[in-house]
Amino acid sequence: MITDLKTIALERFWPYVDKDGPIMPGMPDECWIWSRQPSNEYGQISVGGRDINIHVFSWLLIGGPKTTLGFLLHHKCANKRCVRPSHLVMETIVGHAEQHKLKRKTKGGINLSETNCNCKNDKRP
Repeated sequence: MITDLKTIALERFWPYVDKDGPIMPGMPDECWIWSRQPSNEYGQISVGGRDINIHVFSWLLIGGPKTTLGFLLHHKCANKRCVRPSHLVMETIVGHAEQHKLKRKTKGGINLSETNCNCKNDKRP
């Protein structure tokens, strides 16, 4: 399978990776952005007749372990289009949910529950 991944990477992955992406808050280096129009919120690539999320493909390409039941890949940079392996980390589903809950409560270090935000995207209960 590794040979297949490397062939796919040369032909259908690297040509669409922009290594000059933004540096997200808290990250030491640039995001690598998947530049093709995503078919879902992350972008996908077909491997062996099966579509996989593009960040998962990037993770597998560097030899990262396959995700198992109860785990998934988390974008430390919070950029869903990022495929830079160093910006990805294996995390429990519970831990991932807690990260997203924290991100919803704060924005730029400001606790949204303590403000009168009238944002369209405000999804506070």
